[in-house]
Amino acid sequence: AGAVVLSLTAFFLLQKRYRRKIKTQSSEKRDLLQKSIDGCIDAVLILSADRKIEYANIAMQKLLKLHGHYEGSTIEESIKVYVGKEWHTLNSLIDTRYRTLQEDTFSLPQTRLLMYGRNEMPANLLIDTIKEEGSTSPVWGIVSIHSLEEQQKREEAEYYHRLTHLPNQLKALQDINALNARLHLSNDRKTVLMLID
Repeated sequence: AGAVVLSLTAFFLLQKRYRRKIKTQSSEKRDLLQKSIDGCIDAVLILSADRKIEYANIAMQKLLKLHGHYEGSTIEESIKVYVGKEWHTLNSLIDTRYRTLQEDTFSLPQTRLLMYGRNEMPANLLIDTIKEEGSTSPVWGIVSIHSLEEQQKREEAEYYHRLTHLPNQLKALQDINALNARLHLSNDRKTVLMLID
């Protein structure tokens, strides 16, 4: 009987040590994942099954103006997304995604976001749900927003002079090519082009 008790005690101690080791390893993996997501330039948001914010990386915290202890809060209704020629709240898109439980990622490339009634922001939006096998409801929701503002600024800088913000030669050539294409479609017009440098 003493050997059995000793064996069971050893077993439970090993189990406890093993659970502690697994907990430590899982905590380290969670921290590594969190650091990876925090370093991402895309804004990433993880939602619980009841659509409460579980985690937001630094970029999303800035975008949504989240401060302090935001966990458990909801996304404000003032964030709108342009879809199919109309504005929808981000919440309504997430709700639709949760209800339909589609497995593929809902993607809106090159859409526009309206944040708190300010200027529109060009962005790529991804909404995804994760559910356990056999479950009828999502366990997690993931929202990723990739801002296209910097890309838009770079493209504009390519065609406009930095100091004067007037169209540069590259923009002029692009406009001339577009004008030339339009003129070829309407044969009845004659055109004169004068360049002064």
